[in-house]
Amino acid sequence: MNEFKHFINGAYVASASGKTFENRCPVDNSLIGLVHEASREEVDQAVKAAKAALKGPWGKMTQAARTAMLNRVADRINERFDEFFSSRMPRYW
Repeated sequence: MNEFKHFINGAYVASASGKTFENRCPVDNSLIGLVHEASREEVDQAVKAAKAALKGPWGKMTQAARTAMLNRVADRINERFDEFFSSRMPRYW
């Protein structure tokens, strides 16, 4: 079964509370996976990591450079759209 954790400070992190909720397919209600429920602790960790990232190379880049990098990421995702899509919904499309 798929398990979706938080991505904080470069690592996948489970909920500190251990709480999860089900992510279900809207077509047939089949279980896609479990999503870790964020608590205040995970949100605070994510905000702290984001603020720290702005002190590193990402924060030193110009807005234009960050935009260009994110556009390249988006281009790669779009190039692999069918692969990503079919990995989640192979039975329907």
